Amino acid sequence: MGLDMYLKAEKCLTNEERGGLLNAYFPASAIGLGMGNLSVAIIAIRWRKANAIHAWFVEHVQYGEDDCGDYGVDQATLTLLYKTIKDVLADNTLAEKLLPTKEGFFFGSPDYNQDYFNTLSETAIQLKILLQPTWDLYYFTYSSSW
Repeated sequence: MGLDMYLKAEKCLTNEERGGLLNAYFPASAIGLGMGNLSVAIIAIRWRKANAIHAWFVEHVQYGEDDCGDYGVDQATLTLLYKTIKDVLADNTLAEKLLPTKEGFFFGSPDYNQDYFNTLSETAIQLKILLQPTWDLYYFTYSSSW
């Protein structure tokens, strides 16, 4: 048990992209009824017990509600998280102010230790990729569970 967190990326496929996938899995009558849209989703980033990042999403995306729901995240919000992480990595003394840890049952360590900064570094690398123009057609959602 523990805090598991996911940033998912979903994309609606074009007619060319979906090819015969719909026909392979659904009857033609369903497609004819307007059920012809197809999307794919991947887990773009997965965290485990990264409570500071979770607290940031609760504050900036979930309107303060820590309820394990799915919440949409736009590119501007991901850019803000990326910038915040880069600021903390550039000046570790900003950690408690900009990305404070969050205590909770099964949430992991509230310490500002090497694991904390390693998680931020890994997240920055992943966010940098997701902020490339090739990802602007994706719909992102954040969710957590514990």
